[in-house]
Amino acid sequence: MPLPRVEPLLRPVLQVLADSEEHRVKEIRDRVQAEFKVSQQERRQKNKAGTSVFVNRVAGALARLHMETGPMGHPKAITLVNAKKKTYKITEFGAELLKRHPSYLSFEDLKG
Repeated sequence: MPLPRVEPLLRPVLQVLADSEEHRVKEIRDRVQAEFKVSQQERRQKNKAGTSVFVNRVAGALARLHMETGPMGHPKAITLVNAKKKTYKITEFGAELLKRHPSYLSFEDLKG
């Protein structure tokens, strides 16, 4: 199975935070890896810059969920916040999005 792109990771990443507790990035990655059954071999795949493709894509999902302004300057609500360094917590809007989109969350849904 190919590694998931950023958009399919949005809801699973946000779902890890659904308990309203603070979660470290490593825990988020580990839980998403388990959900998508990403193998250790797949997790070791590197992009041209030498960064793990999986780590990069989870970071991309976290960034998109955290942006105050989306691509092309479109405003959107923040679904998660940095509670501490490398630690995230869901916002009320993030929890609301999970309820409104029980199976998939798209970039378009993040516009607020």
